[in-house]
Amino acid sequence: MSSPPPCSSSFSSRICYALCPKKGHRFKEKYGYIGDNFSSLEQVTAALREAGLESTNLITGIDCTASNELKGKFSFNKQSLHTIGDELNPYQMAISIIGKTLSPFCKCNLIPCYGFGDASTEDHAVFSFHNDQSPCNGFDGVLSCYKKIVPNLQLLGPTSYAPIIEAAIDIVEESGGKHHALLLIADGQVTRSVDTRDTELSPQEEKTIDSIVKASRYPLPIVLVGVGDGPWEGMENFDDKIPQRKYDNFQFVNFTAIMSENVTPSEKETAFALAALMEIPIQYKAARELGILKLDTCQNEGFAAQWSCLRGRQNKITLLRPPVDNTCCQMPIHERGKHCTISRRISKRPEEYTFIHTDSGASSQPQGPKDEPFDVPEKQMPSPSLGFSLKPFSNKDLANATGNFSKSCFIGEGGYGPVYKGILSNGKLVAVKQLKSGSVQGEGEFLAEVNIISSIHHKNLVSLAGYCVDGTDRMLVYEFVPNKTLDFHLHGEGEPTMSWPNRMKIALGTAKVLAYLLEDCQPKIIHRDIKPANILIDDIFDPKVADFGLARFLPDADAYYTRVMGTAGYADPIYTNDGRLTDKLDVYSFGVVLLELITGRKPISQNPPFNMVNWAKPLLSPALKKKKFDDLVDKRLEKNFDSKEMARMVSCAAKCLRLSYEERPGMSQILRELEGDLSQVVTVDKKGLHKWRPKNIFRRAPISPNTDM
Repeated sequence: MSSPPPCSSSFSSRICYALCPKKGHRFKEKYGYIGDNFSSLEQVTAALREAGLESTNLITGIDCTASNELKGKFSFNKQSLHTIGDELNPYQMAISIIGKTLSPFCKCNLIPCYGFGDASTEDHAVFSFHNDQSPCNGFDGVLSCYKKIVPNLQLLGPTSYAPIIEAAIDIVEESGGKHHALLLIADGQVTRSVDTRDTELSPQEEKTIDSIVKASRYPLPIVLVGVGDGPWEGMENFDDKIPQRKYDNFQFVNFTAIMSENVTPSEKETAFALAALMEIPIQYKAARELGILKLDTCQNEGFAAQWSCLRGRQNKITLLRPPVDNTCCQMPIHERGKHCTISRRISKRPEEYTFIHTDSGASSQPQGPKDEPFDVPEKQMPSPSLGFSLKPFSNKDLANATGNFSKSCFIGEGGYGPVYKGILSNGKLVAVKQLKSGSVQGEGEFLAEVNIISSIHHKNLVSLAGYCVDGTDRMLVYEFVPNKTLDFHLHGEGEPTMSWPNRMKIALGTAKVLAYLLEDCQPKIIHRDIKPANILIDDIFDPKVADFGLARFLPDADAYYTRVMGTAGYADPIYTNDGRLTDKLDVYSFGVVLLELITGRKPISQNPPFNMVNWAKPLLSPALKKKKFDDLVDKRLEKNFDSKEMARMVSCAAKCLRLSYEERPGMSQILRELEGDLSQVVTVDKKGLHKWRPKNIFRRAPISPNTDM
């Protein structure tokens, strides 16, 4: 790193003078300076994966200081940057583009969001966007809350980033050291009084620097997104001028400058994502090597010792309520720091994770012929308690919504009971799933589904909006997904042939949500009934997995034995034989779904007798070797498919259907292959599963002139 510049009135120069007085000072830490080393978003994504970071957890902070009133003179038609009107203001634009570009890197799409610098928080606190401090439901939820909160704000100040950074540290600490990224959207630099000498730091500057240094002890990169007129000169080099850190954990992105470039909107969005993610791959590697990152699989050396020194820290920030009452009825209440994990509402003993089931139930909106489930009885196990963080409805509410459960609103019926389309009093379309009267076994499914689906969130999961426990009535209220099910589109009589791009899109979306359930959630969640009838399709053919009546939490142990449940043709043969529940069970079912997408055939039929898996397995290997898939592919496609995508899907189906848990890959590996990511190629030998990757996915530039990787 070059020597510090002469002192001036800029923030970075003052920091440099106060904390780096010796000209030519160089950081000794290996990751004291992280340069901008990549030139494309693909390079950054590859670097994230090479480092082992598939996704992170996002935290968002919004600047609510009075300077926002003045910083739109040139960039926002002389309006306040927080003006809510017909056009998006800079904050709304930034949130929208952040959501579009960075959401794929967020594990669960539950985003804690805070405001700072208003009259209630000033420079010492933050307020949560929700009364109950729960996270926002994706960036759409952030935008919705922002639009509701901003008209009620009293902008004030002064500007300090310390409170929001401290709040983010609290979240990381409470998560036990999992990786997070803090996105700060702000209009300017940290407040500096006119009475402060050039060689001194203001109280806000000192606290901000102290918080950034403190954050470097945690796996918490900070990205400052600058909106409005600036000035931003001081922040351009700010992150390179703070010493004493474990690693360079701060990145500044000039949003206004990027959006002002004379290029297409898509190019602007890519440029922004590249700038925001630029340093995260190497920051992640630094956190791993420093022993401050908790890994999901194996623990990095030194983590326990490092973390034990940090866990004694008391929370520095008390979260205030938003300036206007704001609740999110569709989101469960989460404890702080647990927004990306499943709250265990029952004992950790394996036998107490089991629920009571007798059949597969109905999907939220079942279509097409009904699959016959099977049931192998077992001893009745305790059921989990009902989660009351969802919106409760009365029988009268839902009767009004569905025309008193009229035939005209009837969608379908399964083992669980009938499903109706409804319109709530606020105009929202929902699907109401009604438990059959007097069904004890259905009561177990009801409890299971509420407990699990209320604890998780993913864009490819159907959202639970509420429930009804009214006397003997039991109902679940889901978002309405308008385009029926995958089963209907593949096998519905008289339906047009589903195109190959839509089949591929559905396969990818389903793989993503299964990877989330089986690898990101803690404890893991086993669906146990993955099939086309439980995959809902929206208007743009994005899949949403539904029906968690048979789902189970998987304890910390690798597997345990339980009553066998599922649907014939989709259930893992190993599981149906011995009842062993593992995270490879749903992988097999997904392989059957892939075969169904490839062939257009149902997994089993009686007249004439047919078993799709037994028929297809001998054809898979020859088809892959010869790159000829005519014997497998749905004839209705008339050879209108991408041969490379078909090869990947056939290969993934073959691997998912292996009759050995050791040889069957995990869902994240299947997802990578479906996406065409060859950075990790799965190979298997007799000893089990192994991974191979090329030595260099790309060549990385040196971290700095003074350090080696």
